[in-house]
Amino acid sequence: MVFTFRPAKYSDLELTYRLKKDGLENYIEKIWGWDEKIQVNLHENNFDPKKTEIIQLKNNEIGYWTKRVFNSEIYIENLILGKKFQNDGFGTEIMNLLIKEAEKEKKLIGLRVLKENKRAKKFYENLGFEQISESENHYEMKKKCLQQSTVVKK
Repeated sequence: MVFTFRPAKYSDLELTYRLKKDGLENYIEKIWGWDEKIQVNLHENNFDPKKTEIIQLKNNEIGYWTKRVFNSEIYIENLILGKKFQNDGFGTEIMNLLIKEAEKEKKLIGLRVLKENKRAKKFYENLGFEQISESENHYEMKKKCLQQSTVVKK
């Protein structure tokens, strides 16, 4: 599959909110309760097109991610795929692209997962992420993506 990642624009606010609601509403509802006004306000205040990319597959907008890049780490704030694009291997392929990038740059990948979202935690564990800490509602996870140098013996 060929994914494209386009920089988000302010006009993507509604799209990203719709995807966030589609992907996270059930988990947020169980933890804090879903209040539409509060969630819209939080999303409007936290939406930053500069660190958000829209994930496309064959010109369909299937999700988005927000990430911050530091000297030694790529931190994923969100990776959200619409429900109908989950459990089809898309997330794995997208993450493998990021893992290759991190390996090339010799960076860690960090993220946090809602404890309520057991599927997401298992997804990241299957990709080699390890839980490094936890808070009341989240697991903090990291993956070392330091490229191994190969030694050729003669």
